[in-house]
Formats: sequence, structure tokens, C-alpha cells
Amino acid sequence: MKAHPFVSEIESVSRLYVAEKLTAEEISEETGLSPTTIYRRLRAGGVNTRSRGPMAPGRNFEPIIWSANMAYAVGLIAADGCLSTDQRHIHFSSKDREQIENFFIAIDSEHKITTKKSGYSSRKYLNVQFSDARLYRFFNSIGLTPKKSLTIGPLQIPDKFFTDFIRGHLDGDGSIQAVHKGQYKRTPMFRTVFYSYSPDFLVWLRDKIGDLIGIKGQLRSPRLTYARAASQCLWRAIYADPSSIRLSRKWEIANRYIDIHVEEKSTRHDYLSM
Repeated sequence: MKAHPFVSEIESVSRLYVAEKLTAEEISEETGLSPTTIYRRLRAGGVNTRSRGPMAPGRNFEPIIWSANMAYAVGLIAADGCLSTDQRHIHFSSKDREQIENFFIAIDSEHKITTKKSGYSSRKYLNVQFSDARLYRFFNSIGLTPKKSLTIGPLQIPDKFFTDFIRGHLDGDGSIQAVHKGQYKRTPMFRTVFYSYSPDFLVWLRDKIGDLIGIKGQLRSPRLTYARAASQCLWRAIYADPSSIRLSRKWEIANRYIDIHVEEKSTRHDYLSM
């Protein structure tokens, strides 16, 4: 039996007010109901209303402070995340449960994990969707926007935390590719690749890595590639802190080759991607 519109309205308003901690004014903008009507619906639903004022109890209005973990989270969102057009919902998906858990650690928060199918295949991915207007505004302020895949450009990342951002982006949408068998058994071949369909973003990433780490990458959209010696320099920079958040399967490959002596050759090779 379909719920009466009045009952549905009470449930919707109560959810926004209690679960998502929006103010009556914010709910008004979303639903079109006046703040007075919203308070009436809340009372009808038996919800204890908060004191009116600019700061509702339970909500954090303090600005988000940059940290290694937050820079890592920005890298993940830049790679595998999405900002909704409603100005508060954040989506993040990954095939690795460890990656989802790393994201929770980075933002110091936990949310429900669901599964969804890829839009390009029948493969299922883990997905997180949650409302956090404060975190949304922070992501938006540094250059992340809805529907960013083709439009993302330079991001405002402090130099101090840039290697943490790179590690997050590599874990999210990069790969460490290696082959250590056959003709390459004695001299393994490996490289690091970042992917993006935004040329502006890749140019910025290449230039920033060059400025801060001093290595050169080959840009051929949608890839930014670092060969063996450059990869080793990159890994030493992003994995310098042994306590930093990282995706285990990529770190294990990097750790295997990080100190192997290499001599670069300008030849093409086939790689196994991880």
C-alpha cells in the first residue's frame, strides 16, 4: 500500500534532519517546503528539534585541515570518486575492499558499503555513497567537481602533502606494471602509469611531479608513464613513510623492485599490470 503523501513527507524531512543533520533552511532548499512547514513535519514525526541558530549541535563547521591522510583521500576521489550535483553527496567505488577501508581511514569516517555493476561490463564493484556537505565543499574548493572525468584540471594540493596525493591517485587509478621472466628474468622491466581522460590534469601531474621529485614522465593521453629508474624515484618518495596508507598489492610490487639496479633502454616491452 502506497504511503500517504503527508506520511512520506514526514519520513523524508526526518531523514534529512536526523540522519544527514541538515538544517531546516537546507532542507527547505532541497524540498521546496518552508522552514515552518519543515518544523511542523518534524514535530508530527516525533522528532526532537535542535535549537535554531547558525550551528546545529552535532555538526562540524570547523574547516578541514590538510594532512597526509586527507591528501591521500583527495587522490582516491580524483581517481575513483564522484561528487554529486546536489552539493553534498560523495561517491567512491573500488574492486578492493582494502581500498574502501583505506578511504574510510583517510577521511576518519565509516559508511555503508554496497555493490554495483560496472557500466562497461558485468563486473561488480564495491561502492560507498554518503552525505557530507563539509567534506564536499572542501573537495570542491581544491578543484574537484561533479562529472570530472573529462574536465578535471590542476588541483590545489600543498607541496608538503603532494606525495600522499600521488600515492592515493596511483592506488585509485594508476598501475605498477612489471615483467620478471623469460628474457627479462635477469633484468626485470617495470614502469608506473597514471590514467586520466583529461589532458590538462595529466600535464599538471607530470609537471608537478617533475618539479617536486625531479623525474620525467612520458605523456601520451590518456597515460602518463614513468620508466624504471623514474619509477624507483617515485616509489621512494611516495612510500617514504612506512606508516602511510597504501594499497597492499601495489606496494608489494613496488617494494620488490624499488632497489634493483637498472639501466634504461629505449625499447618497447609488454608488461603485466597490477
